[in-house]
Amino acid sequence: MGDSDTVQFIQTEHHYANSPAAAVHAALHAGTDLESWCDGGNSDPDYYRDVLPAMLRNGSLTAALVDVSLGRLLTLRFRAGLFDDPADQPFARITPQDRGTAQQAAIALDTARQSMTLLLNRKTALPLSAGQRIAVIGPYAAYTEIRAGWTASVVDEIRRLNVGGNTTTAPGCSVHGTDRRAFAAALTTAAAADVVGWLFRGSVQFVCVDGTAQFPLPPSRCCG
Repeated sequence: MGDSDTVQFIQTEHHYANSPAAAVHAALHAGTDLESWCDGGNSDPDYYRDVLPAMLRNGSLTAALVDVSLGRLLTLRFRAGLFDDPADQPFARITPQDRGTAQQAAIALDTARQSMTLLLNRKTALPLSAGQRIAVIGPYAAYTEIRAGWTASVVDEIRRLNVGGNTTTAPGCSVHGTDRRAFAAALTTAAAADVVGWLFRGSVQFVCVDGTAQFPLPPSRCCG
């Protein structure tokens, strides 16, 4: 399952596909059987909701490929008991009081830890040790989203764990747009740190720096 606009972003954000139809094909072949959809007030088409049916009608997409995704989705629903008698469905008996329990929080934390992926760790930059000067750079560094259940930002958690050290942050830029006026402050913050975390949405890259480092760092100066 993908988050909202997952399929659209294959074309518009990641530029892997050169058309909506190509994005739909890529998503289905990769196993993206379902995506969340949220209008959010924009008028952009939802690729699975709007583009996929048109492709079926004009013959640019086969029903057989869609059936593979539908088969997997329906199989999961059958296994979860969603087609059983409502009286026998365990999910139907969940009450508001059953949400947000300590057990569920522990499961969510364990799931998050197991889902993290370390793509590269040059010169064993990770794990970080406490007591360092750590700079966290990026517009999502101090970001929290209460509606998603987030109660602390990335920089809040690093600051909490960096006992005896100094944790600083600077956005550098906004999430959208090309304004570079905050670049200088971010570079100054990064240059004063022992370790810099470049925070992108969904990923963090840590690099070790020294007092003579120039930004952006060339690959030879990066240790993680």
